[in-house]
Amino acid sequence: MNHVDQMTVENLVEWEFEARVLRVLEDAIRQAKRRNQSTFVRVNWPSESFDLLDAVNHGCALRKRTFAWSDADDRRSFVALDVLEERETSGAVRFAQVGLWSSELRERVLEVALVEGGPQANLPLTVGGFAFAARDRAGSRVWRDWPDGLHWMPRWIVEERGGSVSVGVVVEVSPGTTLGEIESSLRQEVTACTEMTKEWRSQRQVRVVRDPAEITRRTDDEARATFVGSVNAAKGAIQAKEFRKVVMARDLEVAAKVGSQFDIGETLAALTRKFADCQIFCIGLEDGSVFLGATPEILIRRHAESVETVSLAGTAPRGESEDEDAAYARELLASTKDRHEQEIVTETILSILGEWTNEIDVPDQPTLRTLSNVQHLETRIQAQLERERPIQELVAGLHPTPAVGGMPSRSALAWLGQSEDLDRGWYAGPVGFSDLSGNGVYVVAIRSALLRGDRAWAFAGAGIVEASVAELEWDETDVKLKAVVEQLQTSRSRR
Repeated sequence: MNHVDQMTVENLVEWEFEARVLRVLEDAIRQAKRRNQSTFVRVNWPSESFDLLDAVNHGCALRKRTFAWSDADDRRSFVALDVLEERETSGAVRFAQVGLWSSELRERVLEVALVEGGPQANLPLTVGGFAFAARDRAGSRVWRDWPDGLHWMPRWIVEERGGSVSVGVVVEVSPGTTLGEIESSLRQEVTACTEMTKEWRSQRQVRVVRDPAEITRRTDDEARATFVGSVNAAKGAIQAKEFRKVVMARDLEVAAKVGSQFDIGETLAALTRKFADCQIFCIGLEDGSVFLGATPEILIRRHAESVETVSLAGTAPRGESEDEDAAYARELLASTKDRHEQEIVTETILSILGEWTNEIDVPDQPTLRTLSNVQHLETRIQAQLERERPIQELVAGLHPTPAVGGMPSRSALAWLGQSEDLDRGWYAGPVGFSDLSGNGVYVVAIRSALLRGDRAWAFAGAGIVEASVAELEWDETDVKLKAVVEQLQTSRSRR
């Protein structure tokens, strides 16, 4: 293959693959025959800048499986489209099932750069997430098409990281594949992917009518009374020593005006503008439903033996002036109730990490995590693993933290199963990705909503401890729900 400048790829059919690329293809064929099982080859190349929102709209409009991610922490955004291999899991073993599958999959994937000497791509290999808890989804109106766990290897992926853009496509190599067949398949996939990226750049959807979302199930007195009653019941259970903390969640249904639908790309753009310092995620299924959000909470970030997690709990509003904002911050830092709530989360995380390592770096005191709508108490924790562990094993150990479940976890979750009238689905569940080296990131999917056509459901929760005031916990969830609902965008196409 001749050198290609930034892979504009208009004359791909005339290329000849370099010897080093052919060697990888031949290795994949030999491995498939030896295993008597399909292997995969992923090729990557540098490309020009792309618009994440155009890519998301394109994938969702075609009802392709879509996973999008934007993380300001490591200057990384990517969109993954379509599915080449997937694993749906259920029940309590769903984390272990995905961990085994992803580990086995990494052994079957070979990667090669089409352009020699270009920037080294380290693209995600598997993407997906988990429900908050194993459940029976058959009767769920909101989450009916979302399993307990779903991960997949994307067919195509486009990523911008640190100012460089990389594209990757994957082709399958079955035991009977010939070199000529895999060359032809690879050529077709690269051509199709590049044509797709040109299409989403050139055919942006025309949005001429923007309608505000309408709340169809309002925060009425009955809903408030029900939530307040549940919080008081939780406090009673805490006083009876059933558990120390529990997180109560609720949802809010929102509808677009007649003739409009929720606009995925515009909603993501609004979330990104509002919560630029959060992790933005978007998952679209083939049925048209989309789960998206902007979360401040990293569950686990793994790079080799180094891991990072966050203890995030305790909430205060933002002030309308600098003085008022600073006053709320001082109250939060001095709040016995909020400090206790956050200490429970930190204590639990440290206990879990202690099973994996003796080398943990944790600050003595929490700091403020200031978002556009609220402030939290935050402790960032780093550790060195004693041995390599699949990232899904780390996810299984940490989820759910007391920030979204409770403590002790078993008794708090059992109480929620009986008392919380809500199918959380993937709300507050782990969502993320891992790469060929087993590194990756999973976040806690809070500050989130599920969109389906002209309907949307936003979710929020509040941590309950013995000192909680039920009415104030309702107000806290109201603030969190408002922050998500206000970013929901609807549109109508020109007729």
